[in-house]
Amino acid sequence: MAACLESLDVDVLVNVQGDEPVFEPDDLLALLDAARENRDQVLCGYCRITEEEQFWDRAVPKVVLRPDGRLLYMTRGAVPIGKSGRFVDAWRQVCAYVLPGPALESFVSASGKTPLEEIEDIEILRFLELGWEVRMVELSDRSFSVDVPADLEIAERLIRDRGL
Repeated sequence: MAACLESLDVDVLVNVQGDEPVFEPDDLLALLDAARENRDQVLCGYCRITEEEQFWDRAVPKVVLRPDGRLLYMTRGAVPIGKSGRFVDAWRQVCAYVLPGPALESFVSASGKTPLEEIEDIEILRFLELGWEVRMVELSDRSFSVDVPADLEIAERLIRDRGL
């Protein structure tokens, strides 16, 4: 991201992470629409977890939202979870961001990973720790990220099946 900041003269950067090779094109349009309405805010994609396996998977960042759609926290842990210890309903990150210039500058100027970012290995947490609000944008559940080697075969199959 630092290279983009140095080489591009833009007000806003849209970042679809490279580990998200299966990405629904309509979701990019949804992010761009949200960016037009929220020009000075950090935006991040999320969707409902549709398979319980994703809820327990530590490679999948779980999203905890405020009632107004802002990010409260993101973690690799299984949340939210009640006393019963069972999966009920949850959301996961879709690794696509909209970053206004000042937020990106703040991110890049940090002297390294922030404490929670380091623990969770989720870079969007750096924005929270630096005082930026992160508005979450609901996207489809059709994206697929490659987090472990076994995911690569699944991603390749999805790309072939969807003609991407």
